[in-house]
Amino acid sequence: MTLAALAVAGWFLLVVYLIVFSSRENETEVRIAEIEAARADLATRIEQQEQAGNSLETLNAQVETVTGEIGTLQNRRSDLAQEVETQSSELEQLRGSADSLRQEMSAIQGQLDSDRQVLEDLDEDIAGRRELVAQSTQELADVGSRLEEARSQESELRDSLATLNEEAAASSQEIAAAESRLQEARQAEAQLRQQAQAARQELRQLEQERTVTSTAVGQLRDRRESLTGEITRAEEQRAQLQGQVTELADTLAERSERVAELEQHIAELQTTASEAAMATASGIYPGTYLGTSTETPDILLDARFGDDGRFEIGQRSDSTGGVSGRYDVTDGELVLSEAIGATGDATFPMRCPVKPQTGGFALAAGAEGCPLGGFAFHRTD
Repeated sequence: MTLAALAVAGWFLLVVYLIVFSSRENETEVRIAEIEAARADLATRIEQQEQAGNSLETLNAQVETVTGEIGTLQNRRSDLAQEVETQSSELEQLRGSADSLRQEMSAIQGQLDSDRQVLEDLDEDIAGRRELVAQSTQELADVGSRLEEARSQESELRDSLATLNEEAAASSQEIAAAESRLQEARQAEAQLRQQAQAARQELRQLEQERTVTSTAVGQLRDRRESLTGEITRAEEQRAQLQGQVTELADTLAERSERVAELEQHIAELQTTASEAAMATASGIYPGTYLGTSTETPDILLDARFGDDGRFEIGQRSDSTGGVSGRYDVTDGELVLSEAIGATGDATFPMRCPVKPQTGGFALAAGAEGCPLGGFAFHRTD
């Protein structure tokens, strides 16, 4: 663009100069023509005067006048000649400048031709790129169509995955429920067996001690009948649970492939079962108990130990002064903690050595920090 502008400016200056020079040259030629015409006119007038017989004086005066005019015109002609020479010199200079401009214009024209070729190449490149853009646009449209189709397939796959996850969650819940029922059935069976064994032992002891006082015999007979009913019920429950255990075992066998996903849960259940087993070994089963002490026979304690790990202990004569909290059996000790209620001067967690007895358990007397020491607890449910 810069070269083109310079070329146009050069051509413009050249045209202006040629116009100015042509105008001055025309003006000079007109003046020379006028002088020549005036000289011819004077010659004609002299000739006419001579022919008309004018006097010599008149002719001389006219000659002098004409001579003066001729001198003036000759001076004017000299001036014009000098001016023509000056303008000719300027013209030569302008012609040299014009030649230089023509050479520069030729170079510029060559550059313009090269630039035109470059522009043509650029136009071809732009045309090719436009075709590529058109092809890319079409490919982009195709990709957009494929992307929409892929998104639709992704949505369908997500729906299918959500359905599969729901089915897997339902199956996991069923397995967890079956495992939980199986574990509960096993625990219940173990408890029933232990209760039946304890009841049989207590029954034999009661039969050996029937010669004790009539009051004790009556109480023992009542206890025997109660235990006999418990044994019968335990045997019946055992038979029922045995069928449930068999059914649950079959279900568990069919879904053995899913058991691997529940290993952690089973481990937690096994830990809970182990804790329950420890509690059972100490003679503490979930249920209600009556606590008595030979040292303070007038104090009766009502106690309840839940299968959720919580306890409640209070005097039978005082329904508002009980204590509740959490319990645990560890290393042969009953540990009571998180106690609330009428705790008095007792400190928690309270640790009391425990040993199993027929139909319940007893807390060893004299244990430090255990005000319940010396109490024996018998099941009442």
